Amino acid sequence: MASGSQLPVQFVIQNLDFEKLRQMLPKFLDEARKDSHFQQCGCKSEFNKPEINLTVDRLKATDLGVNVSDISSTLQLALSGLRYDYFLRNGKQYMVIGQVERKERSQPGDITSLTYAINAGNLIQLDNLVKMEENSSPPTLYHFNRYKSATVSASLAPGRTLGEGIDEMHKIAAKLLDTSFTPIFMVHLEIL
Repeated sequence: MASGSQLPVQFVIQNLDFEKLRQMLPKFLDEARKDSHFQQCGCKSEFNKPEINLTVDRLKATDLGVNVSDISSTLQLALSGLRYDYFLRNGKQYMVIGQVERKERSQPGDITSLTYAINAGNLIQLDNLVKMEENSSPPTLYHFNRYKSATVSASLAPGRTLGEGIDEMHKIAAKLLDTSFTPIFMVHLEIL
């Protein structure tokens, strides 16, 4: 689907539960893409932005005498690329940026190989203190009428009418969506 293009059939799927929206959107898109009434189908809210969720094992950290804020600081110092200071050399000003080398932080699993100094200088790897979960999310979270939403856009196949497209989207919604979803149909019309 071309970026910024307005396809004539726009079907907004809404739910209060983001996880339900995440699970249903790919199924809805698959059904719409298989349907002969539509030529092109897509969604701006596809879950294609990778992210990593880290959960600290607070009991284990406490047993080892590690503060959660220390774990957070370790991650920030190693990965964020913060600017700490400036220095002058040969009349030019340079930034001092703290960060682990790119090759040591290019894979998601590299996070868990970071080490943290605990009592008496002993080192412990972060994978002993954190649980890592890879996820994906949409680049932008859209809302419609205060609900989390995703807009499925489609163009009609040759010879198909807008009314047929509307009916097909409603059939797909009736087949796949439970009562916690609120589907709203919109139409983009171009005035020539």
